[in-house]
Amino acid sequence: MLTGNQVGLLLADFLLEHAGPGPTPLVINSIVSSPMLASIAAAYGARFEATLTGFKWIANAALSLDNVEGTRFVFGYEEPWVTPPARWCATRTASRRPCSSPSWPPTAGRWARRSGIASPACTGATACG
Repeated sequence: MLTGNQVGLLLADFLLEHAGPGPTPLVINSIVSSPMLASIAAAYGARFEATLTGFKWIANAALSLDNVEGTRFVFGYEEPWVTPPARWCATRTASRRPCSSPSWPPTAGRWARRSGIASPACTGATACG
């Protein structure tokens, strides 16, 4: 069984490898997560940021830094739970639900819609915030 850090690092490596051309990829994790993400990001020429503990901080950083200084948010995770923000949502109890859930963080919903990658369930005004 893989830990949250191991899964997060593997996913980040895969996503950065396939990021393609365009703005500099941005990856984010929390301060309780593995610092190895910084090394992986550096190997791909990506920007790395660490936030306070909690998915809300990762989502806020993604919103603040996406499309700033030529960056594009690619992935964020926290050690106990890996949460791809555009398709799945982590609630306060860390359960994973489709992003049509009312618990979808409003900031993450705005980010997903603005980025054009929200799933069809996230296109409603109330579904994703």
